[in-house]
Amino acid sequence: MSRRKTNGNKEKQRFSIKKISGRTASVLIGFTIFGGLMLDAPKAKADTNDNYNVTTNSISAESTSNTDKVVTPTSNADKTNQNVADVTSQSADKMSKDSMNQDSSNTPTQSSESTATSNSANKENVDSTTGSNENKTTDTTVANTEQENSASNTVKPRLFAARAANADTANKYNVDDIYNYYHDKGASVSKERIQRLIDYKNNLDSVTAILDLKKTDYGDYWVNQALEEQLFNPKTITDTFVDKLIGLNGEKLVTATNEKINNQINKIKLLQNQYPNSQDVKDALEKLNAAKEQVIPENIFNADKMKDVIDTLNKYGSPNVYDELAKKAEENPNGNNQALDEEKQKAQDTIDKLNNLNKAQKEAAKEAVNNATDAAGVKAASNQATDLDGNMGNLKESVADADTTKASGNYKNADGEAQKAYDAAVEAAKAIVAKEGTNADSVAVQAALEKVKETKAALNGDKKLADAKQAAQDVIDKLNNLNKAQKEAAKEAVNNATDAAGVKAASNQATDLDGNMGNLKKSVADADTTKASGNYKNADGEVQKAYDVAVEAAKAIVAKEGTNADSTAVQAALEKVKETKAALNGDKKLADAKQAAQDVIDKLNNLNKAQKEAAKKAVNNATDAAGVKAASDNAEALDGNMGNLKESVA
Repeated sequence: MSRRKTNGNKEKQRFSIKKISGRTASVLIGFTIFGGLMLDAPKAKADTNDNYNVTTNSISAESTSNTDKVVTPTSNADKTNQNVADVTSQSADKMSKDSMNQDSSNTPTQSSESTATSNSANKENVDSTTGSNENKTTDTTVANTEQENSASNTVKPRLFAARAANADTANKYNVDDIYNYYHDKGASVSKERIQRLIDYKNNLDSVTAILDLKKTDYGDYWVNQALEEQLFNPKTITDTFVDKLIGLNGEKLVTATNEKINNQINKIKLLQNQYPNSQDVKDALEKLNAAKEQVIPENIFNADKMKDVIDTLNKYGSPNVYDELAKKAEENPNGNNQALDEEKQKAQDTIDKLNNLNKAQKEAAKEAVNNATDAAGVKAASNQATDLDGNMGNLKESVADADTTKASGNYKNADGEAQKAYDAAVEAAKAIVAKEGTNADSVAVQAALEKVKETKAALNGDKKLADAKQAAQDVIDKLNNLNKAQKEAAKEAVNNATDAAGVKAASNQATDLDGNMGNLKKSVADADTTKASGNYKNADGEVQKAYDVAVEAAKAIVAKEGTNADSTAVQAALEKVKETKAALNGDKKLADAKQAAQDVIDKLNNLNKAQKEAAKKAVNNATDAAGVKAASDNAEALDGNMGNLKESVA
């Protein structure tokens, strides 16, 4: 967006010759000559298509008005004629330097009706571009500032004016807009030089406002003309133009600024001789000497490098500062500062009430307060102590939590290295929070706190326990002999374990129970075979009944929906089956019956040898008591028959 302003006249202006003296021709010729020679810019000529009514917005440091000022064509012509007249005996390069340094308030005097009109317009132009209007505003500002300084003994009004100018200048000009304007006109100036012009203008406004220097003595007119895009021939602005403009005038401004600073330093040195203990005087000298080192030609057109210098001049360079320092030194010749001492005492009282700082930290905090040279420093030291106290409180909490942490499963079940790292972090924190702890600053305290948090977060006991439980449950799922209730109980035992040992014990218990259940299942599976055996069939009825009960109890456990019998109950059931099975006496009773039958056969007197052997064999082949009895009865019957036979033979 173009920043050039117009005076509201939409018609393009042309030079006209009427009611003017014979000097008109020389004015126009001079205008043309100067346009061609200015700053070694050949081939420049007036462009009659341009609007020669130039509107310039005042950009002085103290300006409070944006009223546009109008320069008529006649006024510009007369001014140019005067410039040419002043430099006709100089070289082109010398003329450009003089033109840049010339105080634009030098307006020629003319004698004619045209001259009177021209002078009137030219006076308005001079006021707007070189200082008259500026001086009006400046005088008003300075006058108001002096009155306010006199009434309140403060330099704040001047400081405000300088900063306001600084902001106005920075916001007013746009490098790209100015660059594009001149390059559209055929100029070759670089963006870097345009930025230098803006920075120089910024610094010039601020420095001259603070030190009561005339801007017009340091190229302000030509800087304004260039930045406001009001150069008669825009093509003439080049990097060389800018370098010469701010180079020559910058050196002058550096010299004048340093002279002002030196004068202020010398005045304040005299004040220091009178009041050697005044801290305010000492600070002023220190700051001014530092600023003086930065006021050099290469810095004067760099806004960033001059920022601190301008701030220092704002605070210590104003003519009113001396009076303020003298008043303070007179009121406090020994450098005592009751208000500051009171602030320090308040700060120390606050530090005493801080509950989390250790002894060394409190002492260091109080020392920082005592070493402060102003209220801001006291407040900073107090705030730093308060912040440290908060950090120490957090660190104390982390240490107080250490016992609880170490009693937790997350610590107990963690890897040894993780436990060791946490222990070390806690011990380091305890060394700080102890009453006689180290003088750790906020950074060290925060680092210790983060270390405790970090190592605590790294404890992996809970994760390890969870992993172990999952592994144990997976094992239980694969056990084949446990019934549903037993598996659920085994998993619950695993989940209720608080450490790896508990998980392992629950898992082992489930595995052992699975083995017992396997044995019990086998004993139940053998029941049918047992009941089909002679040992069961030939057993006493009570024995058979006892075995039957034991088998049924075992089946109630090994069933899929069986009872939640633990290893003891399972083992007892297994033992009962074994016991009752072993108590079956069918085989013994059959054997006893056979033996009794054989004894009977042996006592039979009538049977021959072959008959006895056959009878015994029949007894042995019997599978139950009834068979034994039948074989025995047969043998006895045969013996009777054999006795009858014998009698018949006899």
